[in-house]
Amino acid sequence: MCERLRAYARDHPQTAGSPVVSPDEAAWAKVEHGLDEIAKQVRQRAPQARLIFVDYIRVVPPSELCPTVPLSDQAAERSRAIASRLEQVTAAVAHRAGAELVKASELSRGHDACAENNWATGFIKDPGASSFAPYHPTLPAMTAIADALDRKIGEF
Repeated sequence: MCERLRAYARDHPQTAGSPVVSPDEAAWAKVEHGLDEIAKQVRQRAPQARLIFVDYIRVVPPSELCPTVPLSDQAAERSRAIASRLEQVTAAVAHRAGAELVKASELSRGHDACAENNWATGFIKDPGASSFAPYHPTLPAMTAIADALDRKIGEF
């Protein structure tokens, strides 16, 4: 068992205690199938419903990292690739389902975890913060997404 753990640690660079492992194609297929299933169930249960998908905010900056995002360059690049693929999968599912899409990934451009006006927490807790979830949307992010949803709903 120890040898397997050592091999895993050697093959997967550590980032703040957790590896950033790129999902394989089977994992991506499972994500896509899960989102397709959500759309299918909504359409079956509420055929007249308006379905709006929301993709995820940008967390990792496009280039230079900062202390609140203690990733290796390799792990940061993997994280960016995962985020990009998730954007693509979400958009593809929304398109197939005839659903709408709010692109939180676009709304949050320039508000990554290293930005002065960040919409994502980093891995390091801000002093004085009452609660903390690493790499999670902040209140400004959720407010911006809610506002975008409100505008999208108003388009109907």
